[in-house]
Amino acid sequence: MRFLLLSVLILSIAGCQNKQFYSQTPTFDRSPSPSRPLSTSAKRDQVIAHAKLFLGTPYRLGGTSHSGIDCSGLVINAFGSIDLKLPRTSAQQGQKGRAISIDQARPGDLIFFDTERKGRISHAGIITSVKEGIRFIHSSSSRGVIISDLQSRYWSRHYLSIRQIIND
Repeated sequence: MRFLLLSVLILSIAGCQNKQFYSQTPTFDRSPSPSRPLSTSAKRDQVIAHAKLFLGTPYRLGGTSHSGIDCSGLVINAFGSIDLKLPRTSAQQGQKGRAISIDQARPGDLIFFDTERKGRISHAGIITSVKEGIRFIHSSSSRGVIISDLQSRYWSRHYLSIRQIIND
């Protein structure tokens, strides 16, 4: 039933740039659940570790697998590894959780950008580090899944918000 609902969801909504595009089912890590619930810190670590499994994966609009993935596909895959379901588009993901300031950001929080300069979310990433500035993993349309620095000229100009999805 889960597979059917997930398949219908993926087939019915858009990728990072809010264009209609159909893709295959996300590849969630289906390793056995631990006997006790993960701590908040362990959940954050799991999300980041799962996202890093995609480093080097090429960008593909609507993609959700190691053969090609977009920014929101990376997010749903990473959070799916802790059984947390998020919407398919980065704009919809930007409505989830709790808005926080940059100085409250922690690894595992979502970071959002307006790369199209239209005043709305068009790109998402997952914060991997806050030491010496914020670093985040995302699927770049030109370089695939990489880790970038918010302090870079490009990303700092397109930054919109940070949202905490995993509650402390």
